[in-house]
Amino acid sequence: MPSRLVTILSAMLLCHTVVAQQYRYATDFTLSDRNFADTIYIEVEQERIVIPVDIDGRRYRFLFDTGASMGAVYAGSEVPYDGELGYIRSDDANGRSRRMRVLRLPPLRIGSLEITDYPATVIDNRLLRGGLDGIIGFDIVSKGLLCKIDLQNRRLILTDRRRHFDHEDGYRLRYHTVMHVPYIVVSPFAYCRDDAAIDTGSVPLYSMSRDSYLDFVSDHEPMVTTQTEGHAIGQRAIGVYGTERLDTIAFLSLQRLKLGNYSFHELHCNTSTGHSRLGTRLLKYGTLTFDPRRRCVTFLPYDRSASFTVVANRQIQIAFVPQGAVPTIGLVREGSDAYAKGIRRGDVILSIDGQPILDFRQLLRFPFSEGTVYTFRLRDVNGVEKTVCTER
Repeated sequence: MPSRLVTILSAMLLCHTVVAQQYRYATDFTLSDRNFADTIYIEVEQERIVIPVDIDGRRYRFLFDTGASMGAVYAGSEVPYDGELGYIRSDDANGRSRRMRVLRLPPLRIGSLEITDYPATVIDNRLLRGGLDGIIGFDIVSKGLLCKIDLQNRRLILTDRRRHFDHEDGYRLRYHTVMHVPYIVVSPFAYCRDDAAIDTGSVPLYSMSRDSYLDFVSDHEPMVTTQTEGHAIGQRAIGVYGTERLDTIAFLSLQRLKLGNYSFHELHCNTSTGHSRLGTRLLKYGTLTFDPRRRCVTFLPYDRSASFTVVANRQIQIAFVPQGAVPTIGLVREGSDAYAKGIRRGDVILSIDGQPILDFRQLLRFPFSEGTVYTFRLRDVNGVEKTVCTER
């Protein structure tokens, strides 16, 4: 065979291989129903939304995560797949990036709705899996489904009827997508605007981006510093690809956080190295309805007569993060009772109330209760063990 022809064929094969390895975000999966409205009853586990998904006659537990652009399955789960679609470059909530395998799942059913050719990345982080098998991402909304999340009544409503929720009141906000995740503009301080992801894979009502915080300090320092309770070096947020990088975290006591014409008063929160986000604790106060055709999300307070909520939550004292699989203290607020009693970042957690904590997954399952004092057995970075009694 002439060498020139061999070169051309080799180049064609190489191009085909490169294309086969790449996958771009798409919503070309198929929905079975038309002109439907269905109610799916959900579980709430560790303040996250879990929905039942049926595949090949077997039921699985999937996280419903609006902070995920597409679906995912956890490595080690028994979710079947029909083939591989290639690889995709994916970012988690902390800004960490990784090349991920993409699979095509068999037809899956959520309520009465069957989804065919649904793509899902493979998540290797087994620490976050818990009892979950996978994730349903925001792509089912981007496909054109209206979606209402109602945590009070433990239900998720899906419909393709454009005007299904038009009769409902609420505070309507425009959203835009970044990396196919929905964002709205919120106001944590007067005259300040922050782009926040609506992320049901996250728990805190609001976490502020460290970059946003520094911008607000630069532009409105007196107002921002009076609502800052302190700072500490540490880590708190745990993403799909690991814990956020070590950085200075600010502890905030916001006078109010505005979502359009609705506001949350006396809100304690903190900064993170990833993007700003609104988590599932927002759903403690009202429902969220996404309308992808109008690119809007509606917040409907459970107390429909109210235009604001006084949150008055406690400021975090300590946060736990994994070092490998080892449970450690990732953050301690200076000035807190925990700090005064000697808990420090980097301490390894050996036991709580006499119960041995052997790995981080066991720590995630520990039944903490707000306002309760616990006895922590710890080992510091020098190998010295200590016992501390403090609130979580």
